[in-house]
This record gives sequence, C-alpha cells and structure tokens, in this order.
Amino acid sequence: MEVAIFGKSFGKIFYDNCRQLFDYLLQQNTKVYIYKPFYDFLLREVTIAPPVSGFFEHPRELPPVDMLFSIGGDGTFLEAVTYVQNTGVPIVGINSGRLGFLADISPDELPDALREMEEGL
Repeated sequence: MEVAIFGKSFGKIFYDNCRQLFDYLLQQNTKVYIYKPFYDFLLREVTIAPPVSGFFEHPRELPPVDMLFSIGGDGTFLEAVTYVQNTGVPIVGINSGRLGFLADISPDELPDALREMEEGL
C-alpha cells in the first residue's frame, strides 16, 4: 500500500498518537509520502523521523497513492482535498485536537481505526 500524509502542526497531546500512526504504517510495510513542511515539523517539534519514500509540497508532486491521511483539523482536511481532487483517492481525516467534523477520527479512536483498516472494515 502507498499512502500520503498531509498535516500542519499539532500540540504535544497528539505526539504519542502520531508515533502510533507511523509505527503502524511501518509494521504494514506501507510506502509513505509526506508533505515536506509537515515532515520538518515532525523532526523539529515531535523529534521523530519516520521512514518515508518521498516528499511533496504541491499537488502536482504527489505520486499515485491508495489513500491520503490528513492530520489536523477540518481546515487541514479541506486543504488536503486540493492535493487529491478529481483523483478518487480517499482521505482519512485524523483530528489532532478536540473536535472535528471532516477530520473525524479522534485521537482516542485512532487505535481502533487503524485496526479496522488492517481488517479491511
């Protein structure tokens, strides 16, 4: 599976969840492409350097992927849409804060959501 990850920044409350997501993707041998400014944030603030297959900064740089993870809030989700518009690529919205309507997987729901993805539910 090949995925893209798009995000901005988030608070310390989401650091462990973010690590959990990247650990899951690594365990699944997922090929990951990441929005370069978000990767820089992860290096600088979260102090993680997830293994990635490549970077993108503009929609035209995004390689073909099976899905895109949007990490942040609804605004981040809406911006992520511009990267996959008209491609049919599904977006998984992971809310790194308190409440989201578009980014509707909350930090508490992330472990179950990852398990359901693995099971194909």
